Amino acid sequence: MADSLQEKVDRIAEGSPWWRTCSVMAAIGVISCVVLGFVAARLYLGGVVRIMDVLPADFPPGIQLYRTDQAASTILIRGQDKAKLARFMTGPMRLIGLALPISLDGLLDNVLGSREAVEWQNSKLDDLETDASRFNTVILTWDEPLPYEETLKHYMDLFIRQKLDESSMRDSETGTESVFAIGEGVSIKMELAVSLDKTEIENLVMIIDYVPR
Repeated sequence: MADSLQEKVDRIAEGSPWWRTCSVMAAIGVISCVVLGFVAARLYLGGVVRIMDVLPADFPPGIQLYRTDQAASTILIRGQDKAKLARFMTGPMRLIGLALPISLDGLLDNVLGSREAVEWQNSKLDDLETDASRFNTVILTWDEPLPYEETLKHYMDLFIRQKLDESSMRDSETGTESVFAIGEGVSIKMELAVSLDKTEIENLVMIIDYVPR
């Protein structure tokens, strides 16, 4: 009797062959979906981020940056590529929007899945793609020290000349400073890691959104 009981316990612990087969197939299915999704994303979004040696030819000539030759990296993301990325990311939301009115129409007119709500959602997603497509984005990083006062003076003068509205903030805990400037057809964000004595910028990241000329 003891041996028979132990055999039953072992069978329960191991699981039935049918259950083990289903578990393995489910795991394979999940892995396959992840792999196929990754491949589809690479095929659909390929070339979104471009590594540049110099600023792109359509960069605004009036936005003269400080010591671009010393930048550790220069990245370009074109507007049409950002729109493509936005379409890829919002695709599932659009699919859900297509299904909800079919299942809920005539039952719950005031729920979020109503036809009006879905149309509003899709219009916002369209606006997102349109806004993304209008602006190219350049991201530059400097990982070698830059003179603090000279660098800031260069950009403050630039903002005045280009009539950009400027604002700034500082994180007292980390010493990181953020500078923002925005004007017609361009916006600039700078993240500065400043030395304790405020003589050097130890690391600088600059993100520039601009309308191609």
